[in-house]
Amino acid sequence: MKSVRRWLMVIIAVTAISFPLSGVVSTGYGQSIFWQQHDIEKSLELFKSVSKVMLTRTTTVFQRPPFYKGKMPLEFKEVCLNLSMGMGSSQVVVIRDFGEWRNLFIFKDAQAVFLSLPAGAVTVDNKTDYIIAECKVLRLIRKDERLIGFEIVERHYSDDKTMFEGKFQADFPLGNKIKEYDTIGLKKKDYYFLWTSRF
Repeated sequence: MKSVRRWLMVIIAVTAISFPLSGVVSTGYGQSIFWQQHDIEKSLELFKSVSKVMLTRTTTVFQRPPFYKGKMPLEFKEVCLNLSMGMGSSQVVVIRDFGEWRNLFIFKDAQAVFLSLPAGAVTVDNKTDYIIAECKVLRLIRKDERLIGFEIVERHYSDDKTMFEGKFQADFPLGNKIKEYDTIGLKKKDYYFLWTSRF
C-alpha cells in the first residue's frame, strides 16, 4: 500500500518528482538534452487534466524482449492513466519502474495520451532521483498507412557527460526494441528495450 501511495503521489503532484537537471547536462555528443524541466512538468499536468483515475499495476512479460538481458520472467511496476473511451476504458502507461530505474514517458498533448504515443521518455535512477538517460521519438514508422513502429534517439548520462548516444527502432504494437544503429560511446544498460505497448 505504501508503494501504491508513493507512485500515485508521483503523478498527482509535480513536486513529488525530483528531476535535478543541473547535474546531468549534456556536454558530450549533443548540444542539449531532449527534455527540460518544463517539458516534464507540462506532461505531468497533462496527465492530471486527462484523467483523475490512476492505478499502479505489476506487469509480467514471459517472452524475452530482444534487447533485454536480465532474468525472466520480466516483472515491473507501471503507473497508468485510466481513460474513459465511450462505453469502455483503456489504460495508458505513464511510468514504468524496473526496480533500479524508472521511465517517465513524456506526452505532448491529450490526443497523444489517448493514442498512447509518447514523444519520448526520461529515465531516473531510483536511488538518486537523477536523470540517467532520455530518449525522443524521431518519427512514426508506417507501412501502407498503418503504424508499425517508432524511430527513437536515446542518450545515456554519467555525471555531466553523455556516455552513449544511438538510435533504435521499436515495433508496434508490442513495443519491443528490434534494431539499434548509429551508436556512439559505451552503453552500460539498456533502458528502452521495451517501449509503450498495449498490455
